[in-house]
Amino acid sequence: GRDGKAIGRNTHLKELHFSIRHDGGPAPITEEIVNFFLGIASNRSIQKMRFDHCEVLGEIFSVLNSFPSQNNVECLELIHCRVRPICHHMITLTLSRFNSLREFIYQGNSIHSNHSWGDITSIQKFFKAIAGHSRLRTLTLNSSYIERTVCAALAPLLQNSNSEICILDLSNNYIDDEGASILTSALTGKSTLKKLNLAQNGCVTVEGWKGIISLLRHPNCMIEDLDLRLNKINNDGLLSLADALTKYHALRSLNIDQISAGITGWQAFFATLQSPNCLLKDLHLGRNDLNGDAIISLGTSIISNCTIQSLNLSCNRFNDEAAISLAHSLANNCTLNSLILSYSLGDVTIAGWRAIATIIQNPSSELEELDLRHIRINYDVDIFL
Repeated sequence: GRDGKAIGRNTHLKELHFSIRHDGGPAPITEEIVNFFLGIASNRSIQKMRFDHCEVLGEIFSVLNSFPSQNNVECLELIHCRVRPICHHMITLTLSRFNSLREFIYQGNSIHSNHSWGDITSIQKFFKAIAGHSRLRTLTLNSSYIERTVCAALAPLLQNSNSEICILDLSNNYIDDEGASILTSALTGKSTLKKLNLAQNGCVTVEGWKGIISLLRHPNCMIEDLDLRLNKINNDGLLSLADALTKYHALRSLNIDQISAGITGWQAFFATLQSPNCLLKDLHLGRNDLNGDAIISLGTSIISNCTIQSLNLSCNRFNDEAAISLAHSLANNCTLNSLILSYSLGDVTIAGWRAIATIIQNPSSELEELDLRHIRINYDVDIFL
């Protein structure tokens, strides 16, 4: 309690990070934690609060119930906490008592009616409380066991005309095609959304992804950063994405690391990079098992591309032909400043390395970062580099 009172008197502290990790030792006594936060409750300067691996959130929020409204807290992070039913009620009640949040991160805590929430009504009240924060710009709900019923509860918040969410992170959840359809309807025409992260939602099939990708075709869509890595996006899904990119001008960053497409899909997608409507700056293609033919197709396509600044090709399968093709395509490139080739050049011989060296030696190159980690380079190759 003494330390808490000292923080309570502090007038300059802006952030509070509270973490409980036992590491096999005795667990902190709940009464001591409550007394600590009773002291903190009088603080009037803290604007960002993070609770990490905290199992007594209900007790803490019962003490700090009016704290956020007194401090105009702008950022609240609840990371991997064991949230019990009483905690949900207190969190929802606290969220409903102030409206100053700009960022809310709820990571690694289950949002599911079959778990500790009890029923869908509790989840609906939770999102309704969040909707009261009209200044909210970032909403992170990753690794939270979100499935279709939670998507339906979340939809009114996303459709709210007063909502101006710019960043939405729903990665590593259990969203399926029905959930994807609900999200597609809720986000269609949402002009404030700039960044959407749906990585690692393995229950969505290609039909669900086609719906999500259709968002890019809406005239009011302003998504600039789209993360779809670690998903079951096959050739059909990639063809749909390629088609959308020829009509959509706002997207600047696309992450499709480790998806399920084959050579046909990749060749169609790479051809899109030649379109004047494709204005991508950052493209992530790691862990896609791209072979020589696919890399050659990419190299051919980016010869005329003058927008890509960062290209991630890590963990793919280059051969000499692929390395030479990529080097040739970048010979006159003056926009690329980051190229990641780690774990990709194991089959490249001296002929391929000679070509890679020309990328570095090119006097017109703007390359600032070249990642060659975890690649065996012998003496002969070292001479070229």
